[in-house]
Amino acid sequence: MFLTTVLFISANKLTSAANAIMLQYTSILFIILLNQLFYRLKPHPIERRTFFIVLVGMLLFFFQDIQLDAQIGNLLAMGSGLSFAFVFVLNKHPLVEPLESTYLGQLMSIVLLPMLWLDTTLTFEAVPWILLIFMGIVQLGLGYVFFAKGIQLISALSANLITTIEPILNPIWVFFILGERIHINSILGGAIIIGAIGWMNISITSVNKQTILLEKEGHA
Repeated sequence: MFLTTVLFISANKLTSAANAIMLQYTSILFIILLNQLFYRLKPHPIERRTFFIVLVGMLLFFFQDIQLDAQIGNLLAMGSGLSFAFVFVLNKHPLVEPLESTYLGQLMSIVLLPMLWLDTTLTFEAVPWILLIFMGIVQLGLGYVFFAKGIQLISALSANLITTIEPILNPIWVFFILGERIHINSILGGAIIIGAIGWMNISITSVNKQTILLEKEGHA
């Protein structure tokens, strides 16, 4: 969680909010690869199709702003996606306790505390600090606690689908609050990624239900 957050925040400073959050959700590509690497789970044909569809959506983000900073931001966002994939995959390991790993991940953020004093925009006004504390406790803290509890109850891919609510809402909030406009490539790429993830989960769920029904009929 620590690395995911750091990479995402860094990416958000260099590229658009839409790019940063959408590219983080290319984690589905890495989940498919890591499941095969760690658990020897061969990708379902539907997952393989999804892999290539999401890859196409991801590439669209790199054809809108050719400035170096923006491209570095996009790469950092992809790195955040890889780190995010490890969160899903490793938390499904029987020896891992999601809540404890989340706590340790956030505790590691202490190593960044000295960098606060290097920030030239540092202020001691009340409002920014209140917002900072609120974001730390509610937006990140409680969010990750709920995530850690939820990942224990559902599959890594299903959890990834549910969390796609975030990249849908993120650029909308940024647009209304900060006025940051979304590039057409971001809209197309995001729609492809979110659509592919949704299609994959719905399709696999349907296949699993049919398999269960066939097994019950076979035992009957």
